[in-house]
Amino acid sequence: MITIADVALAPYALPFERPIVTARGTYRFRRGTLLRLTDDAGRLGYGDAAPWPGFASSDAEVEQALGALVDGPLDGRRFAGLDEVEALLAAHRFLPEVAHAVELALLDLLAQARGTSLAQLLAGETPPLRVASHRLVTAQTPPHARVVKLKIGGRSLDEDEARIAHLRAASAPGTRIRLDAGGAYDRATAEAMIARFARYDVELVEQPLWPGDPEGLRLLRAVGQRHGLAIAADEELSAGVGLDTLLRLEAVDAVVLKPMFLGGLLRSRRLAERASEAGLRVIVTHALESAVGRAGALHLAAGIDGVHGLATALRRDLADLPEEDDHLPLPMGPGLGVTPVGAFDDQAPKRATPSSLELPNPLAAAAASRPHHVALVTESMAVSYAALATAAAERAAIAAGCGITPGMRVGLVGPREAEWAFWFHALGWLGAVVAPLDERAPASEQRRQREVLAVEHVIDTQAPPRGVVAPLPPRSWGLEEPRVVLATSGSTGTPRAVPLTTGQLLLSAFGSAIRLGHLPSDRWLCCLPLHHVGGLSILLRSVWYGITAVLHRRFEPTLVAEALDRGDASLVSLVPSMLERVLDARDMSKSQFVRFPSSLRAILLGGAAAPPSLLRRARALGAPVATTWGMTEAASQVATAFPGDIRLDGAVGPPLPFVAVDHQGARLALRGPLVRGHLVTGDRGVIDGEGRVVVQGRADAMIISGGENIDPSEVEQVLRRHPQVVDAAVVGLPSPIWGARPHALVMATGPITPDELAAHCRASLAGYKVPDRFELTPELPRTSLGKLARGEVARRLAATLPAELDPTFDALLGGVPRTNPTTPRQGP
Repeated sequence: MITIADVALAPYALPFERPIVTARGTYRFRRGTLLRLTDDAGRLGYGDAAPWPGFASSDAEVEQALGALVDGPLDGRRFAGLDEVEALLAAHRFLPEVAHAVELALLDLLAQARGTSLAQLLAGETPPLRVASHRLVTAQTPPHARVVKLKIGGRSLDEDEARIAHLRAASAPGTRIRLDAGGAYDRATAEAMIARFARYDVELVEQPLWPGDPEGLRLLRAVGQRHGLAIAADEELSAGVGLDTLLRLEAVDAVVLKPMFLGGLLRSRRLAERASEAGLRVIVTHALESAVGRAGALHLAAGIDGVHGLATALRRDLADLPEEDDHLPLPMGPGLGVTPVGAFDDQAPKRATPSSLELPNPLAAAAASRPHHVALVTESMAVSYAALATAAAERAAIAAGCGITPGMRVGLVGPREAEWAFWFHALGWLGAVVAPLDERAPASEQRRQREVLAVEHVIDTQAPPRGVVAPLPPRSWGLEEPRVVLATSGSTGTPRAVPLTTGQLLLSAFGSAIRLGHLPSDRWLCCLPLHHVGGLSILLRSVWYGITAVLHRRFEPTLVAEALDRGDASLVSLVPSMLERVLDARDMSKSQFVRFPSSLRAILLGGAAAPPSLLRRARALGAPVATTWGMTEAASQVATAFPGDIRLDGAVGPPLPFVAVDHQGARLALRGPLVRGHLVTGDRGVIDGEGRVVVQGRADAMIISGGENIDPSEVEQVLRRHPQVVDAAVVGLPSPIWGARPHALVMATGPITPDELAAHCRASLAGYKVPDRFELTPELPRTSLGKLARGEVARRLAATLPAELDPTFDALLGGVPRTNPTTPRQGP
C-alpha cells in the first residue's frame, strides 16, 4: 500500500546525438516533463510525459494537464495494486502522455514497496537480465549491432536508397536492417519504396503510410510479401485505428508499441498479448524520450520476446542506461531502477530520502582535518591541503563568473601539472561535472571528445580565465550527482561518454583502500593520463584519504624508478608496458636483483593483461604488485589482488567489497552500487575456485571463422612464446569464404619469415586458428593508457589486403590506401 504525499514536475530539453530527420521535420532536442511522486514512506516514483509534434497530444495540452496534477487527483490517494492504478486512469481519461507519466510513477512506487523490479511487477515472474535491442543509425553504423534501424522519409527516395546501400555495405555480415518511415509516403510512393529498398535485404519497414489508412497498409503488406519485406504498424495504433481493425484486415506483419503514445505500460502490455496471440511480431520501443520513459519501455520489453527498439539517440540524458552492443541490461533494484539527476534539484520532496543525502566537499573536509599536510607534489612545488583549498575556492569563483554552474559539463585540458589539479578541484568545489580531455590529442580529436562528452564549456589550464573575486564556499556533493564524465578508451571501437557519480567514486576509493591498505603517510605517484579513470582516480582518492598525490608531468621510466627507490611514493599505478620499462630502467642503474624499498607498499598493475614473463620478473624482485581488473564504468578497480600475491594463472584477484562479479554466458557481469545496479562487461572470464576473477580476453575480439571460435589472446600467447617475438596482436578481418579470418601484427627482435611464424603456431594451435598473414612492425599501436589499440591494428592490416577480396573494407579503412597484398591462407 502506498499513499501519495507529494507531486512535483520538472521540464527537460535534451540534445540528440545527431539531428533526427523525419517526415515531419528535423529535430535537435527532445523535450518533455518528468513527474515525481513521493509516497508516505519517502519513496520516489518517476514518470515521463514527452509529446512529439504530430502524434497524440500537443505540447500545450500536455503542459496544461500536467499542471492540474500538482494539487489534483493524486495527492493523498492510496494505491494497493495495479487495479487501483487502472481505475484512476479510467476515471480521469488523461491524455496518453500524461497517463504514461502518472502510471509509470505509480508502478515505480508499487514495485519499490513490494521490493520487486517493475518488470517483475508487470510480468509476475523473474525477468531476464537484459533485453535485445536494435540500434538507431545516426551518423555511422553502430559497432557490433546485429539489428539496426534507419529513419527514412525525410529525404528523397534516391537519397534514402543511397543511405541504405551504404548501411548494408558497412554492416557486418548477417546484420538485419529495419526502416522507420514515420508515415512519410502515399500508397504509390510506398510501393515504389518497397520495390527499391527490399533488394538490400531489409527485413521490415515501420509505418510506410500516413496514419489512419489501414486498408492501404493491407495492400502494401501484399506488396511486401512479394519482396520479402514485412510491414509494421506504429503511429497507426495511436491515431485512432485500433488493433482489432488491423487484425481483421490482416493489414500488417508486426506492431511497434510506444507506451508514451498508447497511454502507458499496462495498455501496451495488453496490446502486445493480443498481437502475439494473432501471430504478429511485437516490437516495444520508446518515443526518444528521457531515460525515465525508456526504462519503463525496457521493463515492459523484458516480458516480450523479440528484438526491441530501446537504445538511446540522446547525446545527454538525465540518467545512465548502459548499452552493451545489441542488448540493454535491465535496471537492477526495486522499481524502475532509474533516478534522474539534476531535474528536481530545486524541489525537495516533503520527506528526506536516501537519494537526497549529500557529502561534505572532500577537499574542504581534508583541509579542515589536515591543513598543513602536503596534498600535492609536482616537479615545481609542494602544496598543502589548506593552500589547495584556497586555490580551488578562488578558481571556483572565477569559473562561476564565466557562467559555469553546478551540474554543467566542463572540459578540462592541459598538461599534468599543479594548475590542472587546481582547476579540477575548483570545478568540484563549484559542483560542476569535470570532463577531462586529452591534451596531447590533435584539435580534431579533441573536438570529437567534446562532442562525445557533451561538453558545455572548456577550460585550458595553460590559458585559464583569470580575475580577482571573493572565494566561493564549497558545494556539497550529492551521492547520485555525476562528478566526472569520461570517454571510454576506444581501443576496440568508438569512445562513448561514461558519467560517474559521487557514490561510485567514493565506493571505488574506499574499496581500493580496503584491499591495498591505508596509511596517513601514503604518497600515491600518478604518471597515468588524467583523462583516464586510472589517473584521475588518484587525485580523488588522495583527497578522500587525506594523503599526498605525487604528480609526474609525463611517464619517464627512469624518473619513476628513481622515485620509487628513493621512497618518494608508497603507492603507484602502472600498466604492464610501463612496469616493464621501469624495471628495465632499474636494471640499467643497479643490479637487476636489487629489491624495491619497504616504503613501496603496492604497485597497482592493470589496464591490460600482464605477461607471465613480467609477473615472474616482479615476483623475483619481491615487488608488491597488485594485479587489478577494472573499467571506466566501475570508477576504476573491480577485482584486485593483495599486494605481492602474484599469480601466473591469469587471476587478477577477488572482487572489491562493493561489487559482486559473476558471469552471464561467457561474459563477466557486475552487480552492486559500484556500477549502480548491473553491468554485463565486454570481457570474457570466470571466477575460479578461490573466488578470484580470471579475465580471458575481450568478448568483442572473438573471431568467428567458418563457425569456429578463435580467441585472439590464445594465438597472441603462442606467438609471444617464439624466442624472437616481443609482442603480437591478432585481429579478425572479413573473409568472403569464412566470414572472418585471423591476421597478426608482430614485433620481433630480428628477421623472421611468415612461414616460420605459421609453423610455430601450427605446433601449438589447430590449423584454423593459425593466422592467414603475419605482418612485422617495429611497434604495436596503443592508446595513451598503454592498451592495445585493436581498431588501429585492424586498419593497418586491412590496408594490406587485396582489393578484390574487399568491397566492404572502405568503412574500416576510412579511405586508407591499400599496400601490396599477400595471398591469404585457407580458413577452417
